[in-house]
Amino acid sequence: MLEARARFDSLPITLGILALLLILGFVLDDVWLLTLAVALGFGLAALGVDFLLGYAGQPTMGQSAFIGIGAYGSALVATDFNAPFPIAALAAILICALLALAIGLAAVRLQRLGFAIVTFMFSYVVAVLLGGRLLSPIIGSSSGVAVPPTAVFGQDLSEGRPLFFVALALLALAMLLCDRFVRSRSGLALIMLKQSETVAEVLGVNVYAAKLHAFTVSAVLAGLCGVVFGYGAGYLTAESFQPSMSIAVFGMAAVGGLGTLTGAVIGALFYRLIPEVARDLQQFQTIFFAILMLLALVAFRDGLYGLLLQVIGLFRRPAGDLTTGPTRSAAFATVALRSEPSDGDNRHLLDLRGIKVAFGGVKALADVSMRVRAGSTHALIGANGAGKTTLLNCISGIVRPDSGAIDFDGQDLCRRRCHELRRLGIARTFQNPALSADLTLLQNVKVGLYAAHRWASWLDWCGGLATRARERRVEEEAKAALALVGLAPDRWQIEARDASFGEQKLVDLARSVAGAHRLLLLDEPAAGLTGDEIESMVRLLGHLRAIKQLTVVLVSHHVHLVRHIADRVTVLDFGQVLAEGTPDEIVSDRRVVDAFFGESHES
Repeated sequence: MLEARARFDSLPITLGILALLLILGFVLDDVWLLTLAVALGFGLAALGVDFLLGYAGQPTMGQSAFIGIGAYGSALVATDFNAPFPIAALAAILICALLALAIGLAAVRLQRLGFAIVTFMFSYVVAVLLGGRLLSPIIGSSSGVAVPPTAVFGQDLSEGRPLFFVALALLALAMLLCDRFVRSRSGLALIMLKQSETVAEVLGVNVYAAKLHAFTVSAVLAGLCGVVFGYGAGYLTAESFQPSMSIAVFGMAAVGGLGTLTGAVIGALFYRLIPEVARDLQQFQTIFFAILMLLALVAFRDGLYGLLLQVIGLFRRPAGDLTTGPTRSAAFATVALRSEPSDGDNRHLLDLRGIKVAFGGVKALADVSMRVRAGSTHALIGANGAGKTTLLNCISGIVRPDSGAIDFDGQDLCRRRCHELRRLGIARTFQNPALSADLTLLQNVKVGLYAAHRWASWLDWCGGLATRARERRVEEEAKAALALVGLAPDRWQIEARDASFGEQKLVDLARSVAGAHRLLLLDEPAAGLTGDEIESMVRLLGHLRAIKQLTVVLVSHHVHLVRHIADRVTVLDFGQVLAEGTPDEIVSDRRVVDAFFGESHES
């Protein structure tokens, strides 16, 4: 459940739920509407959890702190400055955003468990401060704060109906904006980050900034929840914002369905309304909801949202039989015939000098030097553990060498962060395709263009004319890359989880060649492929090199592939350069045969 896939199909159901709630706003009495208003407020906080965990993969346990800060902040601004509701609410969420940035600067550097612990401890500290005397000069009292009466369009928010419509409007706006964002360039990058931070960074995503962005959004949504909660409660005490509230909000998102957005609203409504419907069972509320959350985590893939989809599916006409996808070899069937690569020029685009890398006491690379001519294909071969992938990781910025220099067209790569290398024109594939299973094949390639078209992430919240032209250009380039590697257009919109391994290999390659790159790093492009697929891969790589005018550094165990596409070969043995030369020179070198080929030599 915590690894539930991120979905993009929830907007129609979201609009349906919001429309139903709007109708209820004109039907129910003030008592019920006040309860619903608070429930919708918690829907905002649960939406923040879903945005951060369901889409960015970062678990937070600090929502109670930001809910409390939002509630106290809006109440104090309204009291001390006689500010109207919009100003008080904006001030509260601004305070939450600034605190989130301050906390997140350190917290987002941690792995998931560490991040969850830090946010939980933050919620504990805030609860202690709100109930202690340290903040009494600011709050005015350690026993609690009265929320001053205020009105919106002449309607008193202390009454249920006006507060309900305000909460519904805030939730509708937040849902629409979040739905827009997760579909955007920045949203797809978040989902790739959830799959693998390393892959996201190689694709040009500033992982640190993206996680900080998501955490801040989550805090702002929790702050809005606090604003609604404060006006619904009328009086605030520290006991209302204990860390247990963070667990409850997390449970709302989990039970409703992580990675759905809509599930946050469903879970919050369920959690807040069940005690009102069954008052006699209120003493069992905590136990009942804990059991339900456990069932959702274990048994229900998409929580209550998934159950709702199943119910809706009962009233739909069954779809026709779906044709199965292409076989592994068929995925390569449309690859163009090999074109002869150009000779390039005589300058060296990539120059590695004295690269040393040690992991503890193990020397992965020991004084490795290698020069790659522009426009050529340079292969790295060697036995398992020889240091091939480590060297590739050094070039792509994943591993920083202990010593030595890596020069790329006059740029010192050792001084660059991993996500910056994509903008320099360096792309790479992975031995395992490393696609996000939550995204379609086309969306996976679009993430590969993240660094090619730079614009501020906040524009993705706006959408419309601010990003439409660029998103259209990104989609066109992604489709062109998929067409270039020969993947059939009718497969572009399937999710990566449903693609064959051969298709995933092609998409990984398309993601790497999409955009204007000059250096392509290939990590075992033929690994896991059949004999026919390897032959097609040989033709495809030659075709891409000619069309894209790429310089290629290739790691491969398949000597057949190396002999057909490589201009030069460097052989690594126990982290050192054993030999270097043309493919024919290497396969006839007795030292190489003894150290690498042996009985497994492939002609």
